[in-house]
Amino acid sequence: MKQITLTRNQIFKMNKIVDHFKDVHRFTITEDTSSGIGPAVSVKCNLIDAGTEMKADITEYDKW
Repeated sequence: MKQITLTRNQIFKMNKIVDHFKDVHRFTITEDTSSGIGPAVSVKCNLIDAGTEMKADITEYDKW
């Protein structure tokens, strides 16, 4: 099982994204640790109208 820890601020950012894209019902949270400094957390979803993928970086770089 993969566990991703989010801060209150990251959850707040995700809530804003969910509220903005009301027609989207599925969001994917990804964590990339390839930088070697700290985890980069992103939220992505497929936009139904545009047929494209939206990806937002919700990483809190000041917490590294």
